[in-house]
Amino acid sequence: MLNSRLVLLTVMLALATGATLSQAQDALFVNSDGNVGVGTNTPGAPLTVSTTETYSYFRIEALGAPVNVSADMTFTAGPNGNGEYRINVVDGDGPEMRVDAEGFVIATAGFKVGGTTLNVPDYVFEPDYSLLPLSEVAAFIEANRHLPDVPSAADVAREGLDMTGMQLTLLKKVEELTLYTLAQEEVIADLQRTLADERARTQAALEVLNHRLNSIDGR
Repeated sequence: MLNSRLVLLTVMLALATGATLSQAQDALFVNSDGNVGVGTNTPGAPLTVSTTETYSYFRIEALGAPVNVSADMTFTAGPNGNGEYRINVVDGDGPEMRVDAEGFVIATAGFKVGGTTLNVPDYVFEPDYSLLPLSEVAAFIEANRHLPDVPSAADVAREGLDMTGMQLTLLKKVEELTLYTLAQEEVIADLQRTLADERARTQAALEVLNHRLNSIDGR
């Protein structure tokens, strides 16, 4: 009964705006399963929005908001007939995010992940962090053909790639590389000091030898 009344009311309102009877009947429809159709009387999902245009969208509004009072979610025909899903905060600068038919996600500003559960690897710089010797890293690579703590190609193929986890792992590797580089810098600096000392001693010895040779020649 409620469904019939709702459909009748929708039809009357649509007809009042100049729609045809067929358009009016499909303006809003609720089937016996509770699925809602907008523009269709055969909704195949809890909410189906259908149109004969090259795009279909629905809008969410928050009229009490001081700025960006609405957002559109749009499915549109893209180049070469490929569909594209867009999310657009209606602020005049175009969609903030798009998903194309090939599965690429295009975000205007980028992606940001936050939360207190993220284990950002600043612990690498703690004094008690156990940094693997490079000899052990080399042995691990020789045996496994990938870096320690980094998923292998087989792991990614089997389980997929956790993008957030991978970014943190890559940051950890960059920080470890920084520690290796700083340690090598210390070794290089020590070698340079040792070389300078050796040169100074060699130069002093040469000067003594030259002095003695000159003394012998002067006799």
